[in-house]
Amino acid sequence: MIETARVKGIEMNYFRFGKGKNAFVILPGLSFKPVTPFEEALKEGFREFGERFTVYLFDRRSNLPDEYSIDDMARDTVEVMKSLGLENVCIFGASLGGMVAQTIAAEYPGFVKKMVICSTLSESCESISNAMEIWTFLAENGRVYEANELMCRCIYGDAVMKEYGEGLIDSGRFITADEGKRFAKLGRMIISFNLKDRIKNIKCDVLVAGSEGDRLVPPDSIRETASLLNCEMYMYGSEYGHAVYDEAPDFRPRMLEFLTR
Repeated sequence: MIETARVKGIEMNYFRFGKGKNAFVILPGLSFKPVTPFEEALKEGFREFGERFTVYLFDRRSNLPDEYSIDDMARDTVEVMKSLGLENVCIFGASLGGMVAQTIAAEYPGFVKKMVICSTLSESCESISNAMEIWTFLAENGRVYEANELMCRCIYGDAVMKEYGEGLIDSGRFITADEGKRFAKLGRMIISFNLKDRIKNIKCDVLVAGSEGDRLVPPDSIRETASLLNCEMYMYGSEYGHAVYDEAPDFRPRMLEFLTR
């Protein structure tokens, strides 16, 4: 069941499932559509996590302010988690969600017990900035179908695009103009992201994952993030793309094994 948290002027949709004593929080990547409506599919995909944790998936804040940053998003997410009584949590952040997860771990020491971040980095780079400039320009000017097509071709590996690419691209027909403007506002935050001067504040155990076939986040940037964190890293081969966290069948079991050691 999708629920809405309301605290300190923040409205954020989320869902939860599972019965474990410890909390596992999922922070998704950038998308045109909210993630919570895909609740049933996500519950099935993370079914084994629900046997060990109480799992929470948080969407972005519904009532986005005009001026908003990744630091703001991290703060809002923590406020919501605190309102639900969560503390000492395990967090998984994918892409943009990984940037938010890192910021939470850096700014709220002790709040995060363990963290897994995938297809993300500690400072924005040229390839991300260029992509975001193009995607957000198209999205905020009503060209959401084009923006979605470019995004799909960038983030998914060749095997996924061969099998599902037509449907993924065609889903752009269902993106509204308002969703395009919201996407643009969120995407622009990524361009200025830089946590390098604060990453040393992260003290929890971390697993960094990525793919050699990532066309959005350079593999060397993923390796640099793992080096800065002095943490465990797992890199998949070039057969997977940026969305390796959804593409690689062994990624979620690998993450669960790390979180439950």
